[in-house]
Amino acid sequence: MAKSKPRKRTWKDVDQKVGRRPTSPLALRRKLIRVARGVGLVLCFASLVALAWFGPKWYAEQGQAIDLTGPSQAMAKLEFVSDGELDAVWFTQWNPIPQGTSLMEVDIQALRQSLEAIGQIQSADVKRFFPDTLHVEVKERRPVMRLNTCRPDEEQVEHLVSNEGFVFAPINFKPTLLSNLPHLTIDSSRLVEIDEGFELIEGVAEVTQLLDLARRNYPALYRDWKIVSFERLGPAYKDDLGAHVLIQSEKIRKIRFSPHDFPEQMRRLKYLMHEPDVQRSMPIENIDLSLGEWVFVQTN
Repeated sequence: MAKSKPRKRTWKDVDQKVGRRPTSPLALRRKLIRVARGVGLVLCFASLVALAWFGPKWYAEQGQAIDLTGPSQAMAKLEFVSDGELDAVWFTQWNPIPQGTSLMEVDIQALRQSLEAIGQIQSADVKRFFPDTLHVEVKERRPVMRLNTCRPDEEQVEHLVSNEGFVFAPINFKPTLLSNLPHLTIDSSRLVEIDEGFELIEGVAEVTQLLDLARRNYPALYRDWKIVSFERLGPAYKDDLGAHVLIQSEKIRKIRFSPHDFPEQMRRLKYLMHEPDVQRSMPIENIDLSLGEWVFVQTN
């Protein structure tokens, strides 16, 4: 009888039950560290919650204020920067800070708001530079005309009008600078008084374009301009045929401009001022430059 061949073993004969691998000391250490970190985070969070809940109550029971500012030196230096007429002398007189006041005691937000409540100041920036410097920087409105108003007792009060039509009281301006600005005449119905002063005067932005052009390129003509008035300017009167700017000067009693193409009208005015017939007729009663290609000249 022939012997049977032994059966070959396959992967199915391998025991598939795998026991749990023994934990090495290094793996056990890492696991303990992870657990310790988790417990530490939980305890830290619980401590913060307890401090936030019981801390203020404990301080209140002690009857002492909580000082969150920390130590601060007394303010020793003031840096005041302005693009206009205001300076450090004016600031210290307007807002005298008591000697020995610490830098953290200065309420910079309230100070900024108080500065911006002044009509002449368009914006303000107040900063602390530790250890002992207060930095104040202001941007002032640019005046282009003067405006006289009357109080209820009929006393004349001089204001300035900025290039965007904001009316404000002048502070710290030199008289010579003010005397170089022409006066604005305007109907009282267009000057609306509000709690903060006056509403913006519509149309001043267009007039400013003419004044800036004349002051920059035709200073001799500009110096002779004394009174400015205008009608029907601003967004509500776009392309209005009656819109105009009227200038009163010593050499020409009335100069009328259209709000369109100021450069061309100023070139024509300069040409006329050099004409011999016009020079002999000084002062001129009226020159109307608002008629397009035509210019109307009225002599005495």
